[in-house]
Amino acid sequence: MLDLLDRLSLTEACAVAEDLIAEHLEAAQREDAPPTELSTLAPRLVSNEFGRLWQPLHLREALIDYDNEAHVTCRQYVPATFRELRNICNLAQVYGEIWGDMGR
Repeated sequence: MLDLLDRLSLTEACAVAEDLIAEHLEAAQREDAPPTELSTLAPRLVSNEFGRLWQPLHLREALIDYDNEAHVTCRQYVPATFRELRNICNLAQVYGEIWGDMGR
């Protein structure tokens, strides 16, 4: 996600990352699926080296809720820190566990 932040806003980067993960999870269910864009962009992420992606991440909703407290999208000169990105991803994981495939 850090690479996406170089050219996109945090909101756009979260949306792109969420869509890439959802696309990868759908393709992983099919045996004859070609490599996904996520596996091309971040091969280590999907290589099971760090564990398997097994649920969608609700990054958009997590960013909205985290932003209500930390106001990371309002900043013009100070980008989001790694810790803030990790907190958003952790919150998205919790939402994924709670909501499953239902969405919000």
